[in-house]
Amino acid sequence: MFVEILEYTDLNFEKWVLKREQIRTNGIRISLDDYGSGNNYMMAVNIFEPDEIKIDRSLISGIHNSRKMQEHFVELVNRFHDRGAFVLAEGIECKEELDFIRTTDVDYLQGYYLGMPE
Repeated sequence: MFVEILEYTDLNFEKWVLKREQIRTNGIRISLDDYGSGNNYMMAVNIFEPDEIKIDRSLISGIHNSRKMQEHFVELVNRFHDRGAFVLAEGIECKEELDFIRTTDVDYLQGYYLGMPE
């Protein structure tokens, strides 16, 4: 079971740190959604210490055309794995994006190219 963190800009971080351990004690895992679509990304990773990080479509769109984006994506996946988190690539919408993402160590894939949500 996961608790998914979608929006965190107005969150009281001190209270969250206390709540985080209580959540984990109850066997619930933490998922951070939309990494890359807002501000202070790594701060959120450091505070929430998620078990799963969902990399937003904004960091995947057109990735097959940009060496810089590819290097950044691989760096993120490696950094998150080093922290012990699973990594999900969100918003895969074409074969070329899928082909590149499959060359990485990403754990999960998601997007319209793979199937419509039910």
